[in-house]
Amino acid sequence: MKFLSIDFETANDSLLSACAIGAAYFENMETSNTSHSLIKPPLFHKKLKTENFNIHKIDYSEYSKSKNFKTIWFQLVEQLQIIENDETHFVCFNAIFDLSVLINLTKKYNIKKNFVFYDPMEIAKHIWPDRESYSLKNLSKDFDIELNHHNPLSDAIAAGRLVIKQLEITNASSLEEILNKYSLEFIKTDLNQNGFYDHYGNFKQAAKNFQEIKKK
Repeated sequence: MKFLSIDFETANDSLLSACAIGAAYFENMETSNTSHSLIKPPLFHKKLKTENFNIHKIDYSEYSKSKNFKTIWFQLVEQLQIIENDETHFVCFNAIFDLSVLINLTKKYNIKKNFVFYDPMEIAKHIWPDRESYSLKNLSKDFDIELNHHNPLSDAIAAGRLVIKQLEITNASSLEEILNKYSLEFIKTDLNQNGFYDHYGNFKQAAKNFQEIKKK
């Protein structure tokens, strides 16, 4: 059982404004490698919005001195070569946000790669259909998962541990087995169409900003 959990934080409403990424590689139900990097957003997408700072506490003076996404991405690929494997399963909590960020950034920097994702938030709605909240904060609290919310590495690790909890509760041996149990599919990006197919097989255009995320 192997998967890579990732999480982005953004500087403002633009989904090109990623200012940090956290990644956690899970193997045999344990975290085996992690990465946390600040990202310098592209020109015209760098400005820090107060609301975003209040969420993640990453200051402009920190991320503006970092390297751009393309450089950070290939450094991450070097550290976690599993990224280059087309069969790698990525995990992302509330995938529509982070997937849109990733699609916007890969298009901006001409990184031609499609991805296969599993969203533990969406799956949680099937495993625990009567919950009042499906937030990462509340799910982590209820299942005793350590979380420093909106630290991207902590969020990525917590999402991965939630996946492990879902495997245990459903007695599944793989992500495919969980999805099959609920007649779901892996999320798959389609860069040619600038979007992705969700767990239900429906195509969704990648959002460009946070307002579009809310509408979806």
